[in-house]
Amino acid sequence: MSYSGDSHTLGPAKAALYILGLVGTLGTWGRTVADGTLVHLYTALHGGSSYILPGTEYALKTSFTGIYWPIDYLLDVLVIFFWESVDGSHPDSSAIGIYFLGQLFAILVPFYVNHLRGGNGPSIVTPNRSLLVGYAAPAVLMGIPSPGIVSNSFQQWAVVTWNVFPLTVMVLFKAFAGTGSPSDQRHVHDAGLHSVRTTYAITFALSFAMHVAIVTLSIITVLFPAIFDPSYRQYFSPASLFIPPLSIEPTKTVGDGIRSFFLWDQLGGYGVVLLVQLVQLRNAAYITGKQFNWLNAIASTAFASLIVGPGSTAVLINWWHDELLLGANEDSKAKNKTK
Repeated sequence: MSYSGDSHTLGPAKAALYILGLVGTLGTWGRTVADGTLVHLYTALHGGSSYILPGTEYALKTSFTGIYWPIDYLLDVLVIFFWESVDGSHPDSSAIGIYFLGQLFAILVPFYVNHLRGGNGPSIVTPNRSLLVGYAAPAVLMGIPSPGIVSNSFQQWAVVTWNVFPLTVMVLFKAFAGTGSPSDQRHVHDAGLHSVRTTYAITFALSFAMHVAIVTLSIITVLFPAIFDPSYRQYFSPASLFIPPLSIEPTKTVGDGIRSFFLWDQLGGYGVVLLVQLVQLRNAAYITGKQFNWLNAIASTAFASLIVGPGSTAVLINWWHDELLLGANEDSKAKNKTK
């Protein structure tokens, strides 16, 4: 199906978005209800006594900001929800979480680039430093074992800090942007495409490296199973790390249900993000007079997601989108200068 400027051609895309949203909701929160994960979470919060984090002798912190409802209550939910993924007790969930961190980073960079430059205008202001400090650093910190290396309280704070990264990143960006010189701002419109290329290249490299690391680990369990303990061979198998489960098994703790939550969340989330970016690419093609074929785009996106990862694929799509629009702007400027 070739591109058309008529809005009715987006009907199937809109329907697909609703379907992906429904699948993601049922696969995540629907399953947490069915397998008992949500019951465990509720019991941890309202059990009548201090909740001891699984595998530790330490109680859940109930005060982070001093405002229990709703802020500290929601932060407690996040600590309980993620705890057994960062403490090493569920290696499969930990590996899936690491993979997710790399792919989400790649999805966030184009989002912030587009937001911070106010649409399709070029900008040399990029979110890399802000994301590294506000997103990547807390992700590393919350994986440091406690109480062996850091205190249990420190690790709980790290989990909270990572989960509020959208606020942290924006604050850091404003702070970093304020340190730019006036001359930088004067040349902002002359460095758009070069800045985008540099940002996307770095982002793609980081996301692709994470994809390769986790996929390689999973493939090794199949090619060289003898080097793994049987339990770890099962934890890191391709089926455990990449295929959302269909069967529903009762859980004993919140952590038991996180693996399926992560996988279904990623399936729905990546699908929505990639579809939206394809729509944006379609629009860019229309604006610049290029052809766009939905079947080819979807097939290429699915193939690229398998080879380089869904987050890396999102970077490539957005990169192509910006090459079309910003490249057209620069070509127009060049023509005007020659007149």
